Amino acid sequence: MAWRTAGADNFNVGEIVKRNLLLGVLGVSRAACGTTDSTGPNPAFLFRNPPASGTTYGGRATVVSSRVLLVKTTLGDTGPLAATGGSLQSTLLTVSVPGVLAGVVANAATQGGNDMASSAATVSNLSVGLLGLGVSASLVASNTEARCVNGAPVVSGGSEVANLVINGATVTVTGSPNQTIYLPIGRVIINEQTGSAGNITVSALRVVVGGLTDVVISRSQSSISCAVFEPM
Repeated sequence: MAWRTAGADNFNVGEIVKRNLLLGVLGVSRAACGTTDSTGPNPAFLFRNPPASGTTYGGRATVVSSRVLLVKTTLGDTGPLAATGGSLQSTLLTVSVPGVLAGVVANAATQGGNDMASSAATVSNLSVGLLGLGVSASLVASNTEARCVNGAPVVSGGSEVANLVINGATVTVTGSPNQTIYLPIGRVIINEQTGSAGNITVSALRVVVGGLTDVVISRSQSSISCAVFEPM
């Protein structure tokens, strides 16, 4: 169907659509090059509205968290990361829970920003002695990460336990999540991992004796909630 206006040649609706689309593309191209003019729409308004909510972060790292009978002890704890991000750290030259464990050069850290949260905890020369159960390792470390990829949360994490010995026997660490060594009086869990969408916790080493004793070494946790953009 032809259209006519005063002082203009014939043109059709299809040409109008093509022209407007072309102007839109030109506007985006100019914006990408750092220039704008009135010939094309602002690409920020062309594709999406401003975010309805920004990215929020979560994280915490702890070198030692123990419960022996009714006594709870926490060493090298960063505390919880603020939802706005930032960084927290705790460093200890030595760690000790009398009658339970000892270690040296312990560090815990957590941070969040730029669409990523990460945490890590480590301790060296660890020795644990509980009710006839002996555990030692030259290094016990964990790390976690949560990031936004294309607006969706992606998490990962792992641990390192070097030269692990339980009751005098060398243990091969597989690296698989939740490797469990069962013992007559309890169990030892290596690379314990739990989590949900946008959230992950890794405990490098956990020693459980009955229902009375629970010792966690080098635990790190990271979480993220990605920014949400409202549709046009």
